[in-house]
Amino acid sequence: ISVLFTSFKMNTNALLHIEPNWSPLFTGEKVTFICDSQEGNNADWVYSFRWNSQEFINYRPANRFTLPSLTTRYSGEYQCAAYQKIRPNVIRESNKVSLSVSVTNRAVVTLQHDWPEIYSGETITLTCGIEEGGGSEWEYEWRTPDYYTPPNPRGSVMTSSVRGDYSCKGRLKDGASTTEWSDAFTVKTSAKPKAQLRKDSPVAGRVTLTCSVGSGWKYYWYKHNKTSEPLKPGAYVLLQRGSISPSGGGVYWCRGGRGAPVYYTEYSHPVGKELNFTNRAVVTLQHDWPEIYSGETITLTCGIEEGGGSEWEYEWRTPDYYTPPNPRGSMMTSSVRGDYSCKGRLKDGGSTTEWSDAFTVKTSGMSVFIFNLVVCTERRVRFIVSSVCLTGTHVHAGYGWKYFWYKDEKTSEPLKPGDDVLLQSGSFSPSGGGVYWCRGGRGDPVYYTEYSGDVILVSSVHPVTGGHSVTLGCMLRTKDLLHNVDFYKNAKLLPNGVGGELLISAVTKSDEGFYKCRGRNSPPGLETLTSAESWLSVEHPEEAASSSVFLVPLVVGLVSGVLLIILLLLILRCYRKSKDI
Repeated sequence: ISVLFTSFKMNTNALLHIEPNWSPLFTGEKVTFICDSQEGNNADWVYSFRWNSQEFINYRPANRFTLPSLTTRYSGEYQCAAYQKIRPNVIRESNKVSLSVSVTNRAVVTLQHDWPEIYSGETITLTCGIEEGGGSEWEYEWRTPDYYTPPNPRGSVMTSSVRGDYSCKGRLKDGASTTEWSDAFTVKTSAKPKAQLRKDSPVAGRVTLTCSVGSGWKYYWYKHNKTSEPLKPGAYVLLQRGSISPSGGGVYWCRGGRGAPVYYTEYSHPVGKELNFTNRAVVTLQHDWPEIYSGETITLTCGIEEGGGSEWEYEWRTPDYYTPPNPRGSMMTSSVRGDYSCKGRLKDGGSTTEWSDAFTVKTSGMSVFIFNLVVCTERRVRFIVSSVCLTGTHVHAGYGWKYFWYKDEKTSEPLKPGDDVLLQSGSFSPSGGGVYWCRGGRGDPVYYTEYSGDVILVSSVHPVTGGHSVTLGCMLRTKDLLHNVDFYKNAKLLPNGVGGELLISAVTKSDEGFYKCRGRNSPPGLETLTSAESWLSVEHPEEAASSSVFLVPLVVGLVSGVLLIILLLLILRCYRKSKDI
């Protein structure tokens, strides 16, 4: 408790008083000292202030000064003196004022450790302190997330990192004073960390292993098994904090520890000094397919980064089952949706990897329009019909797809090479009339797509000469015509389709593009069917002329040759008749 009082001397004329003039005064508060000469104008005087009989402010014109933030060190006895400016020997001393500054009695909870993060299960020490005070005359009580402690002379509490708020208060043992409850100190915990182990490239035949967690950690090293005793200094050469050079080959682990009792991190990944692997398992897809389809068989492989080999065996976790360790590092699966992960284990039991990151298998359903047929016509010499099998929106060209062709019935055996003329991958020229189908397949066992669609766009297989006309048709694979047919160029509706055909007269380069047709399979139009897109190419007349110039001599030559052969045969016949006569 602060005591503030003013004393007077009968022979003094100056008066010293303070503002605010109340008791008690606490640390952090502001106080102003005012010296009144009590004679004439205060501006005619200069002033000095004394603290515990020592002058600390001399001959200043202002008759006041302020202490902006009190601390306990400002406690003591204060006095001022006024000196007349024109007669410095005239001095007016003031009364003495005793000032006592008390602490605020504010309790504060602090963490003894300078750790940036606290982990689940870690033991920490919290301290209850009295700001600018405290000591053996105090005792403390605590409120924690799960219990209360009555007053005791110990100012700190041990806790096993229970999440929540901690607060305390102080009480003088004689009961004369009690602080308020402190502001809550919130303990937040994170998941137990894992030590990171790195193997550096050998230098001068020496391998360096570095273990890291963060600042304030001590590191423990293990060989072969995590459950073994930590290595002693004779088993390695300590290079610097967290780094060692092992004295022998094998599989090494590390972890960090701090505090009392020691709190340990998770073990690091193992590192083999001689095998040179990080022991990190990774699941990879053997195929370079951008998309996997429902029911398709794929191959997933479990590999050990920078290592692996015949000394390893593997175990798998899949969406619907678990496989125990076996020496096969890959597995076959029928594209079950979900996450796949694996881990490796040395056959001698000396090392086990962690589970790999999950590899997520996503499958797409198949559309009946995955493949389509385009019928193309050639009108220069003779009528040729060829069909081209194209991939749709769900299947990209290439990526392991093979094409299978069928005639008349989809359930028939695929056509053999002798049944048609193969033009290019996915294209062929049929050797006879009929209804044709196609589908794609890839993988082992073969995964088949749906069969191609039913709508065919009839177009020219070769470029059309500029200035000539071309007709596009739209029909079903059964050769039946469609109703209410619309034609599209580059996905835009064309207005001039009539009777299932689109006539383009006097074509130009601007007519080039992707064409498709859409129609209904019955007059009521209950179902709309769309063909695949087909590219229409236009060539300049000069290009066509060059082709004609080449064809004319060829035709003339052939005709002349035939006429010459006929003439020779006639001469030979006449010669034989003349001999008979």
